[in-house]
Amino acid sequence: MRNYDRKIKLHSYGSEMISIDIPKNVNLYLLEIDFNESLWEEYIELVVMGGNEILYAGGACDDLLQILLNKRVQEIDELQILIKPVRELLINTNKWYIFNDAIFINLYGVEVIGEIKYSPAWEDMDNFSNKWT
Repeated sequence: MRNYDRKIKLHSYGSEMISIDIPKNVNLYLLEIDFNESLWEEYIELVVMGGNEILYAGGACDDLLQILLNKRVQEIDELQILIKPVRELLINTNKWYIFNDAIFINLYGVEVIGEIKYSPAWEDMDNFSNKWT
């Protein structure tokens, strides 16, 4: 196993769903969405989905949103993030777009390395060292 760390920066986004594919050999344990450099964090809401479940639905009012995923029974093979304006703005959620912003999505997990084939014959270290020395 080894650490899996992926960083994504959103420069522009709109009413379309943001899909992030997760490799099959990766088990995520933490999703961070960083709004520190965003100019519009107080005007947007998020819906984060993964594994056919809603993982988070709410505002982006904190500078850093952390979602722990290590207690999940089902593995996540795709994350979907829907960013929409807060209801108070009364904006049609099907037709909007924001340019020149910075939202960072950080994914942390564990990458499982493939199966290791093992042979009982490999336990004979004397035979091995005689062949290779």
